Amino acid sequence: MAAVRRGPSASPPPGPATIWDVGLLIWAASQIVAAETAGLRTSRFLRFVPYQLLTAVGRQTGARDYRLLKNALVRLQSTVIRTTIRQGEHWRRRQFSWINEWEEMTRRDGRAEGMEIVLPDWFYRGVIDRSLILSIDPAYFRLTGGIERWLYRVARKHAGHQALTA
Repeated sequence: MAAVRRGPSASPPPGPATIWDVGLLIWAASQIVAAETAGLRTSRFLRFVPYQLLTAVGRQTGARDYRLLKNALVRLQSTVIRTTIRQGEHWRRRQFSWINEWEEMTRRDGRAEGMEIVLPDWFYRGVIDRSLILSIDPAYFRLTGGIERWLYRVARKHAGHQALTA
């Protein structure tokens, strides 16, 4: 069976990343922090089994959920943020996406064997700089509503510094 090659596409945008998609980034950050805490070498490249990610963030593991995961990755990569950052008297314009790229490894029968995401350097550096990361309670992933997740994130943002827990 020959591989199908596809070129660039001009399909309509999938829409901006959602509060549910951000859970994937929170999971990725927690994996990096856990690996560093265990003394392991980390990088911006994360390989994972979709089943493990879905169960960790409190999702089901049916075919629909795998499609939703892939849709989340598409939105995270295609959501572009443009901002101006002030550094003293100077201003810089910055544009970035939530993830640089992602890949799905599948068997011939279509079953997913694994996935890989490449996090942007700014995100990775922010995670490994422990002073910028608050630990997150696993209960976050059990929150069922987008408003609850948003409120949790707002509360954590304004809660100040806390000791890191393993």
